[in-house]
Amino acid sequence: MKNITSFALLSAFASVAATAAVTDPVGYISLGNTAGSDAFAANTDVRISIPLFNATASVGAIATAGISGNDITIDGAAYTPDEWVGFYAQVADGTNNGQLLLVTANTATTLTVSTTTPGDSLAGLADGDTIKLSAAWTIGTAIGDVPVGTQLFGFTGTGVGQNLAADVGYTFGEPFPGFFGGVNQWYNTGTLAPATDAILYPGEALILRTGATPVNEIVITGEVSTSNSRTVILGGAASQDTPTGYVSPVDEVVIDANIPAVAGDQLLIFDVTGTGLNQAATIIYAFGEPFPGFFGGVDQWYNAGTLGALTTEAIPAGQSFIYRTAAAAGDLPWGDEPGFVSGL
Repeated sequence: MKNITSFALLSAFASVAATAAVTDPVGYISLGNTAGSDAFAANTDVRISIPLFNATASVGAIATAGISGNDITIDGAAYTPDEWVGFYAQVADGTNNGQLLLVTANTATTLTVSTTTPGDSLAGLADGDTIKLSAAWTIGTAIGDVPVGTQLFGFTGTGVGQNLAADVGYTFGEPFPGFFGGVNQWYNTGTLAPATDAILYPGEALILRTGATPVNEIVITGEVSTSNSRTVILGGAASQDTPTGYVSPVDEVVIDANIPAVAGDQLLIFDVTGTGLNQAATIIYAFGEPFPGFFGGVDQWYNAGTLGALTTEAIPAGQSFIYRTAAAAGDLPWGDEPGFVSGL
């Protein structure tokens, strides 16, 4: 857990009625490659991912015949119209356990949602599934103010192939230096539009790039989801990279992570203690036969460098990574209950 300064469960579960607020454990995690000041070294890329949520504001179950297109009717709901716009709607159980949706509109009883993960859909969502609503993270609430020149990069999921460049970027500073009062803020690097309120998602792959000034420790405090970590592994005719993260405030052992791997798939892990820009992966885990034709021919996860079978090696908490599929692999949802949940 190189990127974790500390993690704590600060509260226990509380049982409540449908559509009321629910209390899950609360935790905190420190992002960065060291603790305290100068946690993100100058002129360095650090791959991060948010593993926590804001507090659950409402919870309810999908009503009978409650799914129509992107509209989800919640049993017994009495919402104020559009009060949940910009909130996450997390599926907390069922086939789509862990799926993260974004509310784009709501009536008194119905949520209109969009998927937040490239390649995802509402297929598998069912009547009776539990939906938890929580305020979305934004750049302002998750990252906050940082030294001028700091950048944040993300991925839209439309890139094809390997070694994908980030295709969305934000910068902290003055979008129009010398104009409009000279206020430093987050803005979209391409459009120069203000971006402090741009939404970020738990499990989203992000790269924080520092400028000449190091960035101090960034601490994320929030609710610990006890639902699955869920994403979609993108496939294609050729090998495909999916930048992603694992939604858990503690490391997850690779061989216990329920990955729907096929022979030839790889996990690319990055060393957050490294410095410099455009860093390459330092560890590659591969799925398949480390010694083809020997030892029974069993596909398994192994270290691509040493060929040793994985045992306790883990996906680091709070860090994004790359899942690289073998050629011709199709899109596959990947859902997994984090290992710490069974111990609560």
